[in-house]
Amino acid sequence: MLDKTASGNDVILEIEVQGGAQVYHNLQDRVVRIFVLPPSEEALQQRLAGRNTESDASIRARLARAQEEINHLPDYDYFVINDDLEQAVQQTLSIIVAERHRVQISKNEEK
Repeated sequence: MLDKTASGNDVILEIEVQGGAQVYHNLQDRVVRIFVLPPSEEALQQRLAGRNTESDASIRARLARAQEEINHLPDYDYFVINDDLEQAVQQTLSIIVAERHRVQISKNEEK
């Protein structure tokens, strides 16, 4: 990953909250955190159930874990609601473009 960012590429990691916290801890000044949210808990439950790949108990456990992770939303820089895939992609790309144009000021510098 570091070789990609060193050459000017953006790297997107799709990881859970704990993994994101580890990446942020190691690379703070180079990380932009985007939390992808479902449109609602009900929509998430319908998506999980609609896959027909998990038991009811597994779905309940995943919903509980999702709620725990949502509690970490204030730790993130941005959020995107994944209701319409194309719109979510466009919002994510907008964040990337905005971050490329961010003015970086050292915390120790005074204006």
